[in-house]
Amino acid sequence: MTIELISPENVPPEHFGTLVRLADGRTQVRFERHFKHPIERVWAAITVAEQRDQWFPNFRLEPKLHGSFEIWFSEECDGPAHVQGSVIEFEPGRILHCGSMRYELSPTDDGCQLVFTDVLHFAEPRSDEEITNAVLGGWHRHTDNLEEFLDGVLAGPHGPEIDYRKVDVAGRD
Repeated sequence: MTIELISPENVPPEHFGTLVRLADGRTQVRFERHFKHPIERVWAAITVAEQRDQWFPNFRLEPKLHGSFEIWFSEECDGPAHVQGSVIEFEPGRILHCGSMRYELSPTDDGCQLVFTDVLHFAEPRSDEEITNAVLGGWHRHTDNLEEFLDGVLAGPHGPEIDYRKVDVAGRD
């Protein structure tokens, strides 16, 4: 199965991910999303299995400090197909940090703000352009799925991805 790519032309600019080169040379992808839902609702969508399975079905999680997690990515994923580890930071209603992925929620006047980051690990060095094209589309779809689930309009967790080759990504060389 090949991932369908769609044009970024109708995507709000604030929905695009960015790249950050860390001091140790690794690359971090970052997405910020504003949700018009209370922080408790978004937290439950991320941490309660019955809700998370609707938008991120291949993510198993024990939502507690030192709890385990496992994620299975599709065969089309350019990174590892299976990731597992433990929850290294957990503040209920605010922070879930498992492995290289971190969800951080903060309240806003009309809902909450999500900052999602993932520090990337590839077996071989990649250019920022290769990372962008391989990873940002998938994590963009991931945050779209969460938003669509919260809004009650999720058609399914395996939709098309934004073609990041056509996006001027902040942090890409």
